Amino acid sequence: MYKRLFLIVALISILGLALATAFTVNPLQIDKQDRSVKMTLMKYIPGKGIVFRFQLYGRFTSAELKGKIQLTRGGDTRSLYCIPKDSSDKVVQCTAQAATAGVYGGEAAVVTFAGFTFPITIPNTPTP
Repeated sequence: MYKRLFLIVALISILGLALATAFTVNPLQIDKQDRSVKMTLMKYIPGKGIVFRFQLYGRFTSAELKGKIQLTRGGDTRSLYCIPKDSSDKVVQCTAQAATAGVYGGEAAVVTFAGFTFPITIPNTPTP
């Protein structure tokens, strides 16, 4: 009887340990789940290029605040130059080279910033 009771307790303990490990949440995943990015501006500014402004929600490292534009057709990729716009680092402004609008204006693309993606149409260079 004691052997059977010991075996049942041992099996329940092993099962409980396995389930506890499986349902444990990684603290890094919790932090990443509470983060989001919203694109608040996309505009061509003469002499500067295409400007994107992003509102950040949650915590991001400075290493994550990088962006790129990837064309849907052809897959060409252009880097964005990004800087924080306020002291709280919750607003970041990124700029693509002015030539990007001239060469790829009107084409579909995807902007990736801090791991978040935004489908866009690249603005055309305005005619004077």
